[in-house]
Amino acid sequence: MVTGTQIVAAEQVFRTIFNQALQAFAGVNAWTRLAQLATEIPSTGPQEVYRWLSDLPVFEEWLGDLNVDDLAESSYTLANKHWAKGVGVDEDELADDKLGLIRSRIEMLAVRYLQHVGQQIESLIINGTTNLAFDGVAFFSDASGVRLIDNLGAGTISAGTPTVAQVEADIDTARQTVMQFKDSKSQVIGLVPMVFAGHPKMERVFRTVMESTTDPAVTNPGAANPVRNMIRDYIPLPSATDLNDIYAFVADMPVKPFIFQNRQGLQQELVRQELNRKLIFKADYRAGYGYSLPHLAIKLVSAVA
Repeated sequence: MVTGTQIVAAEQVFRTIFNQALQAFAGVNAWTRLAQLATEIPSTGPQEVYRWLSDLPVFEEWLGDLNVDDLAESSYTLANKHWAKGVGVDEDELADDKLGLIRSRIEMLAVRYLQHVGQQIESLIINGTTNLAFDGVAFFSDASGVRLIDNLGAGTISAGTPTVAQVEADIDTARQTVMQFKDSKSQVIGLVPMVFAGHPKMERVFRTVMESTTDPAVTNPGAANPVRNMIRDYIPLPSATDLNDIYAFVADMPVKPFIFQNRQGLQQELVRQELNRKLIFKADYRAGYGYSLPHLAIKLVSAVA
């Protein structure tokens, strides 16, 4: 029979394996880079209410009383959820010191956590034309009602035969559109989207545009690539279904397009189930995922076959 002392010692070993795996496998899944698109905000309760999302502050000449923007009448409530997963360990495995059999399961639990975080951001992106932002309008939407900007545009990429020229055109469209977004006071904000995302099949074309020193869209070998420095990263979305829909994001501002609301950091624990002689090594955390400012993102939808 496994003793309490053995369980305490095993928990420390399992935690070490888990945390080492978080570091070792941080970059080996397709969702890791999506974390750069979310602002982490600490949470102190079951939910948080965001009333500062409606606008961006603008400097202006100080004449008379200082003009201070009030908190928005609209608000965005983001609830925390409790996320958890565990792996089973038979007491006999622990008693027989079969750590090698257990290690891989704990490492995979860590990998699945890393995937899970990115998958939540991916879900926000892909469902952004139906999920609502703070103003009650879909995150990606044409100008409508209180929404003064149009971050749901038309692309040119062909689903059947995507070309470098089409990709370059859509990069231009996304950047120019976002740069000209205005706030509620009709002031141009001048944001620059440098991170793009879309279907995995588009990654090769985007990488060609990003990394070629000469312009891959023309036959002149001496023509410089005008788009090379206009995009920093392309993130493939494994769950994307529309090959020619692309997204662009502003990821260099204090506020990013999405919110990671952190209520309780990742915790690990080894617990005993007396009836079936099984130990459960579980990892859990409490957090919420939601939308920030629509000004920080754009989606281009192409109808080209």
